[in-house]
Amino acid sequence: MSRKLPGFWQELKRRRVIKVIIMYAGVAYVLIELSSNVTGPLRLPEWTPTLVILLLVIGFPIVLFLSWIFDITPEGIRKTESTEFSSEREPVAANKSESEHEPGSEHEPVRAGKLLSTSNIIITLLLGAVLILLYPKIFHTDQFKELRDESGLITVAVLPFDNLTGDSSLYFWQNGISEYLINRLGSSEELAVSSSQVISDVLAGTREVNTASLSPEVARKTAAKINASIYATGKYIGVGKDVSIMLNLVNTENEN
Repeated sequence: MSRKLPGFWQELKRRRVIKVIIMYAGVAYVLIELSSNVTGPLRLPEWTPTLVILLLVIGFPIVLFLSWIFDITPEGIRKTESTEFSSEREPVAANKSESEHEPGSEHEPVRAGKLLSTSNIIITLLLGAVLILLYPKIFHTDQFKELRDESGLITVAVLPFDNLTGDSSLYFWQNGISEYLINRLGSSEELAVSSSQVISDVLAGTREVNTASLSPEVARKTAAKINASIYATGKYIGVGKDVSIMLNLVNTENEN
């Protein structure tokens, strides 16, 4: 058994199966990362990356099988010769090579290393692409480290929005928009979102009830009282059905 393994490994190398595996792995990783990054912006189905992974898993044994049987040569795709047949041709190939170098020979020697160098270039490019994609993950620095609390969460306060439309029937949007954002942000595993009731209680003692808009100073003090690292505030303006919503996300400590 121990003698067969080195022989099998040499056969894999001779048939260039190892290089095919390396290239396939590189292409697969690039495709998986690409599908994960473009699914959101292109509004593709959420199962798109899963489908790509499934197709790559199915395709791997097929590519492995084809790489074992066939070989890409300078003359085109050919069936890989067996070990016995290849060893029989070696002396002939050696004699042919010597005759090709004789003076007056009309034929130039075939550059067998040309295909090899091409595959090496492809592998190098794939490894470069993989390293570029892996770099942010390996050397990732948390740009929100200063905003996290002891538990590693970012505390967020979503304050009521200001109604600048002049339409009193839209006043319910002040808390409606903030309540919607609180519910959506609350599903994040990295955020600790303050409830609307906590914010209302703090605001009740911070500003007058009839204040038309929430000033930046009042907003910052409200977020500071509930120990929120960042706070969201905004306003909606417009006439009739043409209403625009503007949102500000502010660092409580430095007001950036």
